[in-house]
Amino acid sequence: MMAQPLPNYRPYRFFIVDVFTQMPFNGNQLAVFPDAQGLSTALMQVIAREFNFAETVFIFPPKKPEHTARFRIFTPTSELPFAGHPNLGAAAVLTYLAGHNSADKSHMLVEEAAGVVDLHVDTSSGLFARLTIEPGPQDFPTAPDIRVLAKVLSLNPDLLLRTWFGSAGVPFCFVHISDKSSVDLAVLDRPAWKEHIKDSHSPHIFFFSGSLEPGGSLYARMIAPALGIDEDPATGAAAAALATFLATESSAQEGKFDLEIAQGVALGRPSRITAFAEKRMGRVISAGVGGHVSLVGEGLMRVPLTDFRGSAGASELSESNIQSTPHLNNDAYTDASRHVDEYSIPKPESGD
Repeated sequence: MMAQPLPNYRPYRFFIVDVFTQMPFNGNQLAVFPDAQGLSTALMQVIAREFNFAETVFIFPPKKPEHTARFRIFTPTSELPFAGHPNLGAAAVLTYLAGHNSADKSHMLVEEAAGVVDLHVDTSSGLFARLTIEPGPQDFPTAPDIRVLAKVLSLNPDLLLRTWFGSAGVPFCFVHISDKSSVDLAVLDRPAWKEHIKDSHSPHIFFFSGSLEPGGSLYARMIAPALGIDEDPATGAAAAALATFLATESSAQEGKFDLEIAQGVALGRPSRITAFAEKRMGRVISAGVGGHVSLVGEGLMRVPLTDFRGSAGASELSESNIQSTPHLNNDAYTDASRHVDEYSIPKPESGD
């Protein structure tokens, strides 16, 4: 039997960052491919599964010249239209590569399946990224009642205060629990989840304790079996949705609504999320999240130019679709100086 020829490869540069933390090896892990041109959807999904982080981000040139870049976000099992920590981590990587490091803020507008996301990265104290979106109408189905969610989380129903669906781009099922220790005690009952939650408006459960009021501090966990995520160390999209819910429920017609959320503690990856929303004339006009980003490492992934399954079948990458194309629109970065300083990993050599 003739040996199969070895496939040709193209190297793709990637970064590993931890989001919602200033300390490496805490927060929420993320892989970022700053130039993903030539990768097919199938290959991006396989690469995300290879990393097996909660999400992996692939960055492409924008479709419109007034935008900075286009992000595609993948979990190990599927693509997402939007997510919180992938946006923050990818924005921090682009700022790092562009050489922005001053008290000014790097600003970018990023295209995603859910729409255009407004991102800022402040480099005055490490890397602190913020995203702002317009959350859209807050009209959702009624969530499963307390008894159902208590069964799914293996908790006494008396410990649950309220349940509801909410979204700021990705829908979640929210569960307010009476105390922190009960949040830590919760264990997913998978058969009950499959029966009651899996096919509901959102199968992703974000449960928390604390004071849900402006300036409140919350302690949270999030499980998303449908996305292949047993538990997420930090969930920015859910935090933005929670701030949106807080602003929507308030009787105030104007104001800003901020929350501080601790997540990932039980996993040994503590994360600190700042969530915010703004309301004018009775309508929530914006919401978002912010947090520090720690750059942990970088490397090259050797991606086969032939079929990624190792067969001689149809090519996922070809020489014709990886020719050089216009790169990211660096002119779309604004309000940032060109001074370069040191972050937590060395700057790339010139010409890289």
